[in-house]
Amino acid sequence: MLLVCSCYGILRQPRSIRRLLPRTALTNLVSSFIMPKVDYCNVVLAGLPQRELDRVQSVVNAAARLSADARKYGHVTPLLMDLHWLWVPEHVKFKLCVLMHHCLTGAAPRYLTELAVPVASTARRRLRLVSSADLVVPSTQRSTIGDRAFTVAGPRAWNSQPSDIRTSTLSFDTFKKHLKSYLF
Repeated sequence: MLLVCSCYGILRQPRSIRRLLPRTALTNLVSSFIMPKVDYCNVVLAGLPQRELDRVQSVVNAAARLSADARKYGHVTPLLMDLHWLWVPEHVKFKLCVLMHHCLTGAAPRYLTELAVPVASTARRRLRLVSSADLVVPSTQRSTIGDRAFTVAGPRAWNSQPSDIRTSTLSFDTFKKHLKSYLF
């Protein structure tokens, strides 16, 4: 995976000067060079096999260890919690839910907004789910390719969140805080 190789190449560069920089500067340096590469289009990581997600997670773990000047084989969970970084699968789910929130509020382009179909707007109006904020998850022929499509992965990630987060009419920033707190 090209993402993993390029991120490890970037992580090798500040390793030699890590003792000369204060921890906050090193954290900012690692965060500004590595995390945007991991964040860029990470929605396409939805539905990827676990071994591929583990490779991306190893980059995030190495970045956390470098920014905290921790040992190579030390436990990374406290470092990720200290940096407020999500695990890669949760981060992908976070990005999908943020994009679905944009679709439902009309902040996304029209071609994406049309893909977010509430259950209440379908022909099955007598269901109990009409009052909920669930979205229609279309059925797919192939679980390997079809489940990774945004039309399936987005509503599935949205429906997996608690109803109080999905139905909140709060601002976008507050929605992101509640969602990240839930996933964290």
